[in-house]
Amino acid sequence: MTSFGCPASRPQHGEELLYCAGPAKAAPADEWQMPCDVAGGASGGPWPAGFDASTGPGTLVPVSSHSDALDGGTSMFGPVLGAQARKAYERAQRA
Repeated sequence: MTSFGCPASRPQHGEELLYCAGPAKAAPADEWQMPCDVAGGASGGPWPAGFDASTGPGTLVPVSSHSDALDGGTSMFGPVLGAQARKAYERAQRA
């Protein structure tokens, strides 16, 4: 899995796109978890599964939501995108 975000902290100040790549796993509260230490401000960044810069964006699975202070902020979490997210996507495609 790959996650992208533009952290608001220094030195990026929201002006640099960063990414993390690694294995993702199911987490409590219907979320995904992956190793990532991107700082605050990256919330909402996409996590495309199967991302390959040369072939296309992959499939959006979750979006970044929060890190885990209990592990020093080295894990990023994102909600599982389910049927409601699919409906919103399809509605936007028709608009």
